[in-house]
Amino acid sequence: IMIGVGGREMTNQHAINSAKVLNQINPDFIRLRTFMPFPGTLMHDMYKRGEFGLLTPHEALRETKLFIKNLEGITSWLFSDHISNYWNVYGKLPQDKEKMLKEIDYALTIDESRFRNPEEGTL
Repeated sequence: IMIGVGGREMTNQHAINSAKVLNQINPDFIRLRTFMPFPGTLMHDMYKRGEFGLLTPHEALRETKLFIKNLEGITSWLFSDHISNYWNVYGKLPQDKEKMLKEIDYALTIDESRFRNPEEGTL
């Protein structure tokens, strides 16, 4: 799942609808990556023109939290362990769901200035 691919306008819809799809599939594992538009792509052009807003670190964490909160009835492993992500979260659903949500809550207490700039890796 690509966190932030819906931009600021679609962040909640993206989190909820992505969870709904995975609830139907019950995959063995779910891996999260935070969206970073690459030069030469349509999304990068839209971002540069101000037509697409990258999520701030806290916005990306909130989208991740909403996504995890909406995962129901599945027994997947979830990994958010890529350098593009703002916080490493991993666990087995459903037993580690609350632990993962608490880890994100903790990350949300950290000042956004302590996280990488959302533009790193995009320009």
